[in-house]
Amino acid sequence: MDAVGALAYSVVADRMPGEAAPQIKAMRQTKMGIADASPNPSKREIRQAIVEQLWDPNYYRDLGSNPNTIGQKEVYLKAYSLVMLYDMIMKQEKISNLYAIETANMLQQEHISGSAVPSAPLK
Repeated sequence: MDAVGALAYSVVADRMPGEAAPQIKAMRQTKMGIADASPNPSKREIRQAIVEQLWDPNYYRDLGSNPNTIGQKEVYLKAYSLVMLYDMIMKQEKISNLYAIETANMLQQEHISGSAVPSAPLK
């Protein structure tokens, strides 16, 4: 039950309001024109704001004014990509655990019903 709960809770937790982040709300309202941006954005809303920012042509125009800024943003994007990759791997591990549990339950049911062919003893 812990594995099932962990997967469900992680999906819900990504959408729960987080701490106050006025800069995210301002970025979504002013740059993207989203009227109902949350003052306490969830993890999902923060990810969405970053993706929206990357699709904004003005973001790249503003980078061109200073070569140091471009390097900083490149490092930032690489670090953010690693964080996203870690989150994806963590969710995949939770899904894999659920499949392993389901497979173990199916094998146990086959063993209990007696329809499985017994394996040869190991020597």
